[in-house]
Amino acid sequence: MKPRLLLVSYDIDDEAKRLADFLREACNLPVSCVNFDYYSNEDREIFVPKSIGEEYVEELEQKEWSQTEKAYCAFFEDIATKFKERNPGRTDRKVTHASWMDISSGISGLKKTHLEWEFRGRGSKNKEFWVSIHFEHMKKGREQNKKIYEIFKKLEEKTKLFEKELGITPEIRFEEWRAVIGVKRDVGSLEAADNPETKKWAVETMTKLDTAWKKALKQLDFVDDNFQLTTAGRIALL
Repeated sequence: MKPRLLLVSYDIDDEAKRLADFLREACNLPVSCVNFDYYSNEDREIFVPKSIGEEYVEELEQKEWSQTEKAYCAFFEDIATKFKERNPGRTDRKVTHASWMDISSGISGLKKTHLEWEFRGRGSKNKEFWVSIHFEHMKKGREQNKKIYEIFKKLEEKTKLFEKELGITPEIRFEEWRAVIGVKRDVGSLEAADNPETKKWAVETMTKLDTAWKKALKQLDFVDDNFQLTTAGRIALL
């Protein structure tokens, strides 16, 4: 049976509605928002529920995954299982039908940072498969992402930490809504990517990136999503 999620509150604000929309779109998860109207008199309290978004849930329940979505799901299910076997307890993340799959940063204070497997590229036969770390500060936006990009760019120029761990020079890039550290493999089509060699590379590279990422954190001495450098962190970049 497919799980169904209810978000219940006296007041469902726009942020909650956006979260529900994201879960429906990215995870194909039926989500309903239930808003309560409250009435009372001298001896009685009445809570009247009002469902928001039920029409979207019905649409999701009726929707069939496409062949491409099923292929993404099968691919990520395979590499996620192998990654969990190789790194017990590292993640309990479930797969979806999306073209990407993320894994938490592994650090409790860094909620806006995650590791990610991702298919990129336009067209069905020109895809790249990326293994990356994403720093996504959408509310603080461009300045915060650029700050993180500059910190890791400088650290890598000085130490070659990621290159040594991965055995390849990573791409460190700044985008409007995120900063990214990653490496890619040209795979052509999704069908061509579905082979033992690519899957082995995906698992091994994610394991190496996770190790390099934790070494970088120790050097920079980060504690939370604000990425304020401590004295030790500033010294590491000198």
